Amino acid sequence: MIELKTIVVRDNNVFSAIVGDEIVLMSLDSGTYYSLRSTSRAIWDGLKDPVRVSDLCDFLASIYKTPLETVQSDTMAFLSLLEAQKMIEAQPAGTI
Repeated sequence: MIELKTIVVRDNNVFSAIVGDEIVLMSLDSGTYYSLRSTSRAIWDGLKDPVRVSDLCDFLASIYKTPLETVQSDTMAFLSLLEAQKMIEAQPAGTI
């Protein structure tokens, strides 16, 4: 379960490629793919290295000038989707 204190990182079995102004993700395990633009792309970019969800949300709120509560809710929902599709890994809070 994704929480603000959770540390998340991209799964190694997800291939990503830049196509125009979007990133296309494909899970090598499931064959599932997604096209990411704008904010979802910024979230994916932020998952290159392990990051605490709260830190990622703080960064996104600052660059998009959006209320932190809104960013947290939207980001955690998107991360939960990625976790359900096994496109990210959640790690215990003390690992970075």
